[in-house]
Amino acid sequence: MATNTIARGKAPRKPVQIPVRNITDEDLRFALRQGFDDFKTFRGDVVFAGLIYTVIGLAAVVMTTSMPLIPICLPCIARVGLLGPVDAVGFCGLDDQREG
Repeated sequence: MATNTIARGKAPRKPVQIPVRNITDEDLRFALRQGFDDFKTFRGDVVFAGLIYTVIGLAAVVMTTSMPLIPICLPCIARVGLLGPVDAVGFCGLDDQREG
C-alpha cells in the first residue's frame, strides 16, 4: 500500500513524553521582579519610548477623525500598531546592554 509508512519487520517506536512545566505564582513574581528591575535601571528610556508611542497614536486618531479623513483613520491606526514590535526591539536592546 502506498499509505503504509511503517517499515516491515520493525517494532513501532514508543511515543516520547515531553515534559510540561506548570507556571506557578512564584514564576510570575520572578518575571515581574525582573521587569521592575529593568524599569528602574532604564527608567528614562522606557518612559520616553512609551510616551512617544502614546503621543503618536493619539495624534493619529485626532488627525484622522475629522470628516474628510475618516477613510484614512483605520490604516493610520493600524500603522501605529505596527510600531509596537519596533518599540519592543528597542527594549530588547536595552535589556541586552544591561546584561552584557
